[in-house]
Amino acid sequence: MINSVLQPLAGLTVLVTRAQHQAQPIMDRLRALGAEPVSMPMIDILPPESWEALDQALSQITDYDWVVFASTNSVNSFWHRLPKSTEHQSNSEKLKFAAIGPSTRAAVEKHGAQVTYQAEEYVAEGFIAGFPEIKDLSGKRILWPKTNIGRLLIVEQLRKAGATVDVVQCYRTALPRNADTIAVRLLELLQRRRIDVVLLASAQTATNLRAILNLVARELEIRELIAHTLLLAIGPETAQAAKTHLFKCDLQAAEYTIDGMIDTLLKRYS
Repeated sequence: MINSVLQPLAGLTVLVTRAQHQAQPIMDRLRALGAEPVSMPMIDILPPESWEALDQALSQITDYDWVVFASTNSVNSFWHRLPKSTEHQSNSEKLKFAAIGPSTRAAVEKHGAQVTYQAEEYVAEGFIAGFPEIKDLSGKRILWPKTNIGRLLIVEQLRKAGATVDVVQCYRTALPRNADTIAVRLLELLQRRRIDVVLLASAQTATNLRAILNLVARELEIRELIAHTLLLAIGPETAQAAKTHLFKCDLQAAEYTIDGMIDTLLKRYS
């Protein structure tokens, strides 16, 4: 009884699909709650094909009114490339930072900057709904460092409101380089029904999971393999990707964060 209270996820094997450099915190928390986490990255974070566009934007950073961040990876790439000679300019009174969620906000603050706006709902629609002066952004210049994939609703709506938006690639996502090895190991675990829960922290992760399974199984077999495994999505976009590529989504986090996913697991298995 005491153990079930201290370790409410005891006996649960959870597949963590985040990129390798992002997996450790969630694995540590899962272990503390009694679960057995299995790290199997379904996504690789790579530099952009060229830094030219980002470097050009950073050289003119004081020309911008806002920088929009939709992920911690974009935050880290931004400050990694920001020239030391102009780093102090990122703290100018004119330049403001916007973050789509709390983890992205924390990444910005880690670099000594303040976030002026964070969305109340951590999806593109929620971000736009509350963006300051969204009804009229005429004359405003906005920089959006982002990945090579993903929805463009944010930039479309910002431009519709009158802003000039520069979208620059600051990192790329791809299948893991050892995708073949991961596919074989994943197939074995699913065949033996050793995975109870799969955590999907992005739509691209769901897409890549299917691509990796395609290396070792056909569609009908994939349906059968995941039939006994619970798929937990971080938010609605990821849930839709899971339904499209993995045929189902069993749970969606109430709060669209990693902590929200853990809380959803605790409610499900308490």
